[in-house]
Amino acid sequence: MTLRWVWRVPILLLALTSCGVKKNQVSAPPPPRVAGAPQQMQTETAEVVHEPQPASGADQLQKTIEAVRAQAAAVQFRPSLADYVPCRFREDYAARFRQGETDIGAGAAPADAKSALLAMAEQGNAGIRDRQKFEELVNSSTDPWTAIVEARKQGVLTDQGATDAAKAAAAAANAATPLDVGCSEGVLTWNETRVIFGRAVADNYVAIQVTARNLNGDQEFLIHDLQVAVAEFAASSGKGVNEGKSGRGYEPCPIDRVNPNENSPNYVRFVAGRDRMMVRGVGEVGAQLTPRNIAVRVLDVVGSILGGTAAVTGGPSFSDAVHVFSSTFIPGFGKIFPDFTVDQLNRLNDLGFSAASAYKIVIPKNGSVPMTTFLPGDIFAKNYRYWSHCDLLNFEQNMVVVLGGKHIQEAGSTQPGVATVSCPKTASGDYLDYTKANGDSFECTVTGQNLQNVTALRLKNATDAKDTKTIDGAVSVSGKTDAGTVRFSLKQLQGLAGTQYQIYVEASSGGEQSTSTKFDLPPALADVRTDKDCIAGATCTVTLTGSHLDTATELDLMQAATATTPDFKVALSGSKPDSTSVVLDLTAGASKVKTNSDYVLFLKTKDGDVNTGKTLTVKPAPKQ
Repeated sequence: MTLRWVWRVPILLLALTSCGVKKNQVSAPPPPRVAGAPQQMQTETAEVVHEPQPASGADQLQKTIEAVRAQAAAVQFRPSLADYVPCRFREDYAARFRQGETDIGAGAAPADAKSALLAMAEQGNAGIRDRQKFEELVNSSTDPWTAIVEARKQGVLTDQGATDAAKAAAAAANAATPLDVGCSEGVLTWNETRVIFGRAVADNYVAIQVTARNLNGDQEFLIHDLQVAVAEFAASSGKGVNEGKSGRGYEPCPIDRVNPNENSPNYVRFVAGRDRMMVRGVGEVGAQLTPRNIAVRVLDVVGSILGGTAAVTGGPSFSDAVHVFSSTFIPGFGKIFPDFTVDQLNRLNDLGFSAASAYKIVIPKNGSVPMTTFLPGDIFAKNYRYWSHCDLLNFEQNMVVVLGGKHIQEAGSTQPGVATVSCPKTASGDYLDYTKANGDSFECTVTGQNLQNVTALRLKNATDAKDTKTIDGAVSVSGKTDAGTVRFSLKQLQGLAGTQYQIYVEASSGGEQSTSTKFDLPPALADVRTDKDCIAGATCTVTLTGSHLDTATELDLMQAATATTPDFKVALSGSKPDSTSVVLDLTAGASKVKTNSDYVLFLKTKDGDVNTGKTLTVKPAPKQ
């Protein structure tokens, strides 16, 4: 049911109940109402002559409707949106569920006004004089309101029957809530939020999990909005929850109502939760200020200062101590106290609700999607961290979440779609394996539909929305349109600053589609240089340049690409993303080097070893 018919509802209701009232004659058709215009201006646009004119017969009702329509055009009227889905069972439904009933959906309201009128006829409403004729008018009319007017004029409906029909059609027209979409809600405790999303998010927000499901087998459901309302509640003592015990519970606030009718104790307003883009900003700042990350930065600075001091003092014992501190203590500290903030921010990206078009949430056909919305704690849940289980239970029982959105139809058969993108991965399976590149071409296989209409696959930073640098890979198909190849430039891949990138589809018809495919980019070496020949039994300084070197913790020298144990290794700390220098000690294991040996360089990360494809020549020790 479209909104252009909804404005006729009050007109028809007034018309059908205004028998015996003097009618107003409209001197000229009113101009169309301007949406958003002040009521005073709207009133001035419709000139109504208040001199009743005699009318009789079948035209009486139509003249009444025209007069009322002119009056309605002079006032501001906009029906409220009623397409939100509540994430809670009705009380009578919940009670019947607890009793084991499963058919509580029987007798649900018709989904549209036309169906409501036909249902009214089928139920044998006393105001319908000729059921068959009434059904014919409903089925043949362009809209249900015209059908009601015609039925009243032709005597098919009585006055009361027409009024009942208008009310039924109005209720169905306003009940735009999709009947095949459902959702559920649940509050996360402070500790759950801290572990999942980080301390800063837990200290500032109440996280609410929402699970939405779409039972439509033909259309997906695009979520537009999540809103939350929390009713005022108090303990049985009449004081705020926990007041007098810990003083930390939820305490009802005296609210000045704009509308005096809003002073019902159960009255609440729905508010939008914070968008995940905003929450992420809080989480990013908080991640940098955790005690663990502050300590790591302090240790890095101390290591750098001590390293510079060692060069000045020249004491071998002090230099050895600095080396142990930088290469052993600092990495060990990181292992003892791991950094969870990156994973927490990634979970916020995956689960946080956002209404932004770039991060739209679509429920697949016959599928479900979990998401999280966030309420500011300082407004709705002061001192939420210290609430008792009773406080949390009361909060959850007095909270309601509603979900708004719209079913969307898939585009035509020529619309391209990408199902999978498979690229060469490292042995650990976490990173792209750059050693599989053919020159500057890094190839991946693509599957999907209508791939001939895909211009390119685009890589965008999945963890930093401020990073606008992207790269495109050209897609080619041969014969089949459901499989093909995408080729990225290896040099461009190695030049990306982020560590995780998401695939987007650029269609030939224009527009960009996001996919769920993400890739982790490994640390990569572009160049390896030494200050002198690296000779077994001695040391040499190795300078590495490349990308994401700050994610590597160790440089390993392997005899072959298939080797599992390094002959030589050196810890990496304080590396810049694009460069680092280390002193390579070739004393231990020097006897293994008999001739000039080209060692394959591996970079060790928290997710495994990465073959950089680069080699370093180590010469045997000179004979004595």
